[in-house]
Amino acid sequence: MFRANHQRTGVYDTPGPKNYTEVRWKFSGSGEIVATPVLASGIVYAATHGGFMYALDMRTGREVRSAFQDRNRYSLLSSPIISGDGIYFINQQGYGYGFDLSSGNSKFGYEIVTNNKLPKRFEIGKPKDDRFILSSPIIEAGVLFVGSSDGRLYAIDTVTGKERWSFRTEAAILSSPAIADGTIFFGSNDSYVYAIDAATGRQKWQFVTRDAIMSSPAVANGTVYIASADSYLYAIDTRAEKEQWRFKTNNRITSSPAAYKDLVYIASFDRYLYAVDAGTGKERWKVPVHACVLCSPAISDGVVYIGGGNILFAFDAATGDQKWKFVATSVISSSAVVADGAVFFGTEDGTVYAIQ
Repeated sequence: MFRANHQRTGVYDTPGPKNYTEVRWKFSGSGEIVATPVLASGIVYAATHGGFMYALDMRTGREVRSAFQDRNRYSLLSSPIISGDGIYFINQQGYGYGFDLSSGNSKFGYEIVTNNKLPKRFEIGKPKDDRFILSSPIIEAGVLFVGSSDGRLYAIDTVTGKERWSFRTEAAILSSPAIADGTIFFGSNDSYVYAIDAATGRQKWQFVTRDAIMSSPAVANGTVYIASADSYLYAIDTRAEKEQWRFKTNNRITSSPAAYKDLVYIASFDRYLYAVDAGTGKERWKVPVHACVLCSPAISDGVVYIGGGNILFAFDAATGDQKWKFVATSVISSSAVVADGAVFFGTEDGTVYAIQ
C-alpha cells in the first residue's frame, strides 16, 4: 500500500537491491505517473494521469490483464489500496472503484450507460469537476478513509460504497491518512494536523503548524511525524497535541517522512534529503537530491531509495553514503516501492521501471 503500511512509515519488509545490476523491465503507459505503485501477489498496480490502472507482472512487466480506464478519462492521482481480495482506487473527481483481484469483477456490480456495461462507482462526497482527490485511501475493518479537496475526510463502507461519516476541516485535505490504534492521523491545508477516532469520526485533538500540509504522517513508537509547507518536520505525541520537537529545513516540504529504527527521513524543496534523530530532532546527516513534489523516501533493509530529477538514488540509511544511482530517461514523478529484490517507480512520461 501507499507508504508500505497503515502507519505510513515508508518501510518495506522485503529487501531491495543494495547494489544496482540492471533494469529488470520497464513498461510504457499512458500519462504521467504521480501515484506510488502498489504491489500484491506478484502484481504491480500502477495508476496514471490518463485514467489508466495497469496490472503488471512483477517479474516480467507484462500486463496480466487488460488495463482499466476511467469511463470519463479522469486522472488517477492517488495510489490504490489493496485489502483482502479487492483493490480500491479513486479518480481525481471523487469517483471510486473496487475490483476483485482474482476475477477482475467489480465489487459493486455493473450498470448500463449508453448501451455499455460499466462498473458501478462509489462517491467521495459529491464529485465535481472543480475538485480533486490526491489523498491515497487506507482501509481498516472494512472502512475506507480518504481526504478530499472539499476539506473533508470521508469514511466509506467497502461493501456498500456508502458513506459512514465525514469530518470537516477548513481547507483541502491532500495528505493521505495513517491509522494506528483506532486513530486516524492526517494533515490539512488549513495548517492543522488532526487525530480522529476511526469508528466515530470524532476529533481527539488537533495541532497547528504555520502553513498548509500536503505531507502524509508516519506513525511510529507513539509519535506522529509529519511535515508542513512551513519548512518544518514535526514530531507530535499520538495521545495529545503535544509537540516533542520540530526540525527546520531551508524550504517548504510537501513530501512525506519515513520512520526507520531511530531515524526519520524527509526530503525538502531545498533539494536535500535529511536524516533526523527520532528522539531528539537533531540532524544526523543530509545529502543533496532534487526530489519531486510528492517523492518521499522508501526504506528497505538499511537502504533509502528516493527519486531526484531523473535519478533514482540509493543511500545507506545509517550514514547517508550513496550506494548507487540509476538514471531514467524521464523525470521521476512517484515515490519508489520495494519488493522481490527490486525497486519500482513511475516517471513523467508514463514509464514504470523495475530496477534490481
